[in-house]
Amino acid sequence: MIGEFATLKLATQTDEALMLAYGKGEFAAFEEIYRRHRNTVYRMMLRQGCRPGIAEELCQEIWMKLIAASASYVATAKFTTWLFRVAQNHLIDHLRTHGRLADIEQSLDAEEEDETLQLTAPRTSQPEVHSIRRENAAELIEAIDALPAPQRETVLLHFEAELTLEEIAQITRTSRETVKSRLRYGVRKIRERLSAQPLASLTCEAQA
Repeated sequence: MIGEFATLKLATQTDEALMLAYGKGEFAAFEEIYRRHRNTVYRMMLRQGCRPGIAEELCQEIWMKLIAASASYVATAKFTTWLFRVAQNHLIDHLRTHGRLADIEQSLDAEEEDETLQLTAPRTSQPEVHSIRRENAAELIEAIDALPAPQRETVLLHFEAELTLEEIAQITRTSRETVKSRLRYGVRKIRERLSAQPLASLTCEAQA
């Protein structure tokens, strides 16, 4: 009963509170953080072009970095913003070491901005995205994988990790307008690739 109560208590705490608790030696707090975010970090590595084995290795290294930083962690930003910044930086280091950094830094296609694209919150659009994935998951994955790396990263951070434009801008060290533009172009390319598939209703967020 005591164990169940402790588990329930952890499940109701914020990520930031859990990380602070882990920094003070409460290992169960780390287990809860890991449970919440391990799949998203892994999917992020896969969608950035890493093979499953490499993605798993990178994830282990990312979580080791989190463990190493736990004692000095300060909740000055949303935990997921901090976590995905660590993950993205580690991925860039990996790509630099293996000569693939140019893929991340490649220029975006010069396209006119689609002013008709409606922008709605990532969390409110999430059920719609999950429904789309169930119906044509393979096509959606192919469409996302075909995006230029900066657009693919932005689309995934927004819809998969449920981060806002401001949070993505912090992680990628770009402006909010750059993130917004990448998201617009990425969604447009996905729509065009799937042409008339249910993904035509996919929207993205630009909070005021």
